[in-house]
Amino acid sequence: MKRRMLVVGIVLLWMLVSIVPLGADPTVKDYVRYKETQTFAIYITGVGDGFLWANAELITRKQKPLYCQPGKLTLQADNYLEILDRKMKDHEFVEHIPSYFPLARVLLEALQETFLCDK
Repeated sequence: MKRRMLVVGIVLLWMLVSIVPLGADPTVKDYVRYKETQTFAIYITGVGDGFLWANAELITRKQKPLYCQPGKLTLQADNYLEILDRKMKDHEFVEHIPSYFPLARVLLEALQETFLCDK
């Protein structure tokens, strides 16, 4: 039983490490490799939700939000992934950014373009 638990633990650890290097944010280079994985969907949802909370704080402080998501719209993992995917299919954008550019920053830019704020 202990041996089985050890094997399961090693397999789970290997899966975690193989998805994204520890301590590293996924980059443009990682996008194609990981975009279909559940772990990536969880990561992008967490990043998107972090931007949502940052927006809420900025609005509370009467400061300009990062982007202007409609009030009744709730974004889910599929929405964040679709917005990011659309941005990553923009060849002009992808040609001008380095492969090490963080996907979190790409998602923020994509959200800003999708949900424009009134000037």
